Amino acid sequence: MSSSSGAQWSSTAIDAVEVSPDHWRHVHNRLAAGERPRSYSPTQHRAWLKRRSVQP
Repeated sequence: MSSSSGAQWSSTAIDAVEVSPDHWRHVHNRLAAGERPRSYSPTQHRAWLKRRSVQP
């Protein structure tokens, strides 16, 4: 995975900088534990966008 802002997450068209911070915490914790992170789905991304739109 590239760290550039143009990187895409997984095989979806979701830009890595738009991925939910919760998912990045999950990725960090799984990697720190030597485990493989779960994938980030378009459904999760839609939920994140909805949460972000209603948070103050």
